Amino acid sequence: EVNVKNILNNSDDAIAELIISKINLKQKVYNVGNAKNSINKNVTILNKNGISDLNDGLLFLAAHSGNSKVSFFKNLHKLKVDDAIDLYYNGKNYHYYVVSTQEEQQSGFIHVTRDSQSKYLVLTTCSSKKGYQLTVVALLESVV
Repeated sequence: EVNVKNILNNSDDAIAELIISKINLKQKVYNVGNAKNSINKNVTILNKNGISDLNDGLLFLAAHSGNSKVSFFKNLHKLKVDDAIDLYYNGKNYHYYVVSTQEEQQSGFIHVTRDSQSKYLVLTTCSSKKGYQLTVVALLESVV
């Protein structure tokens, strides 16, 4: 098994790397409990169980949009159905493709309709519309 730290080519404690080529995003991801798993520092895992929820089929990641240095999801609105998203974790590439994008009023909840047999990655950020959030749902296509 390949050590994820070798894939990430770093000496810190990142456990994964999110790559979305279409929007030129390549960002390290830190697990829940790590001080770097913070919306004010990085792309953030929202699941209470952390990255382990990846195997259960529904992983939520959030980041700021806007113009600050931590606005990693500032171009998330450019994603369309069928665009690719890759998450490198535990020596494997989890390859997803976008199945939906939606804007909804911020409520503290993210609404996702899904097939319980499939595995999803959900990305969310504030929308350019005040009081709304943007949610991108991607379906796992392969693990290599």
